[in-house]
Amino acid sequence: MASDLDNTVNNTWLLHLIFGALILSAAVSGCDKKAPSADTPPKAVITGGSMVPAFLGEHFDIQCADCRFEFAVDATKVPIHGHATCPNCGFTQNPYEGLKAFPSTLIKLALPNDTYQRWDVIAFQFSDTNQNGVKRIVGLPGERIEIRNGNIFVDGKLARRDWALADQMKLTEFDWDPETFPAQQLSNRLIAEGDWYHDEGAFRLKSGGKESSKGRIYYQPIHAYRGSNNRKQSSFVLDNYGYNQTNSRVRMNRVEDLWVETKVNIGSVGLIEINLTRSKSKHLRFRLDASRHQVSIWLGDKELVNTTTNMAFGWQDLTVSSVDGIARLSLNGKLECESEIPIGDDSTNASPKEPVIFITGDQPRKELSNQQIELKSFKVFRDVFYTDRGATDFQLGNDEYLVLGDNSPVSVDSRTWSKPTIHRSQIHGIVVPAGR
Repeated sequence: MASDLDNTVNNTWLLHLIFGALILSAAVSGCDKKAPSADTPPKAVITGGSMVPAFLGEHFDIQCADCRFEFAVDATKVPIHGHATCPNCGFTQNPYEGLKAFPSTLIKLALPNDTYQRWDVIAFQFSDTNQNGVKRIVGLPGERIEIRNGNIFVDGKLARRDWALADQMKLTEFDWDPETFPAQQLSNRLIAEGDWYHDEGAFRLKSGGKESSKGRIYYQPIHAYRGSNNRKQSSFVLDNYGYNQTNSRVRMNRVEDLWVETKVNIGSVGLIEINLTRSKSKHLRFRLDASRHQVSIWLGDKELVNTTTNMAFGWQDLTVSSVDGIARLSLNGKLECESEIPIGDDSTNASPKEPVIFITGDQPRKELSNQQIELKSFKVFRDVFYTDRGATDFQLGNDEYLVLGDNSPVSVDSRTWSKPTIHRSQIHGIVVPAGR
């Protein structure tokens, strides 16, 4: 099981994690051998990439020369050509030369627990060696676990995470910062149609005319991945990791679990919708209606949920998401409404009929003379997508756990091990950031 590792630790009281696996005690001489106490849990430094984005290994921080987006890359694996591709805009000429390597994420190993929960990150010892690993628990004793379309299913049902945890695990797909993102690129990523136009760092719905102002802005994903197809248009969001600059993949996967964050100003009577197109169902519609002081979520033409809210006049922070089979709409940091939605179980990469994300606006004519619908700042995030490399169907026995790495394309874990499960007796404890 431990022959193909992507993480290792030396057990002094400073455990050193290399590529997600711990090597405990044997390799280090002269270290304190006393048992850890509750007051002094052992600490560790992650130096590999299998748990990105939760924990970073030794890495370079790069600011894209074109869009100014900042991203981390693995410092232990540098491309032969010496340049990194920006995961935000696809610019391929970001040089490694002269960069300073930053140390790995500092973590601590908590004491063993009586019970381990799904989504806990644990340190454990392999059954056939003194080497150890750090991964996330996705399967508990006695369960049947399936990996389908990037999700975890437990006994046939989708495994859902606490909302805060899901939010922590998300990865940036696109970040439009009006101050830094090149205008010539913006026109190819956020495309305005109808009465929408871009001016002075914001999108606005035109005022004037005899009819109400309408239109849409749609988001255009690209292949922001190493190779020759960067900035080539994609029909959907892909499971790219900017951290993995040397990773070669035959196939990228379509990701449908997404977040959209933006700032909107819809005046006192305007209406704006953010639409997320899905593969096996009608698109989700997240509606903000100022005239009714109402927010709502729709699936196609069917309203799933609505609520009345005290909508402030002026700029609003709007966040919508479709994650783990739950659609959510938040306004100014407050969850306003949520609803269960059908789960797509189709990994097809067939192009959708509509853009994967688009925004519509509607401003009644009576208000055209003195109000505008405006949008500035636009961010798209995607969820972790567990790839189907190796085994995807597991039956767990008593005291057995299934573990995966968050950086699924490069993680060596239960999917590929000859003995895929971890026994309770092999677990050292839960791994958390050292600052907690």
